[in-house]
Amino acid sequence: MKHLSFLIATVAFSTLSVAQQDCKECSDYPILPRMSEFYIENHITTEFDSQKFYFDNDWHVVEGKKISIKYRHTESNNKNYTFPTRLQILRNYSNAISDAGGTILFERYNSEHGYYSFKANNTKTWVKISTAIDAKFYDLIIIEQEEMIQDIIITANLIKDKLALNGKITLNGIYFDLGKAIIKKES
Repeated sequence: MKHLSFLIATVAFSTLSVAQQDCKECSDYPILPRMSEFYIENHITTEFDSQKFYFDNDWHVVEGKKISIKYRHTESNNKNYTFPTRLQILRNYSNAISDAGGTILFERYNSEHGYYSFKANNTKTWVKISTAIDAKFYDLIIIEQEEMIQDIIITANLIKDKLALNGKITLNGIYFDLGKAIIKKES
């Protein structure tokens, strides 16, 4: 019976410690380390996406490589633990970004969100930080601003082949003035 109790306790403890490790193939953003006692619960990278950033009293959409990292505190299930505050999380990042030459674009008065930008490796990098009410977890959304790589290109041969096959082709986004054959600039 003693061995069974020990085995159950060992399995329970190892399950807890596994749950507090970074998710498989997850890592911090190279120049933005995490707060202490937090682990990566989720990490998603997309080669091209967008994110809204609030600054200059308006929303601005920034496009590029998007990295989303969700951090959770190692004691998030402990009701008696004193967690860092939302403001403490934001200020740690905003101070680090400012010290590295970055700009604080906006910080919400209740410490819920912060928006920042900085240059790193000749790339304009944008960061959104969102904190949970109880500060047991927080999210970083990072956009490395860049132009999209165009994958689909319509060539003259494609148009010729489509016309030969179907006798017609539809090309959206090409604008003319009525009765004229000059393509408008917004095409």
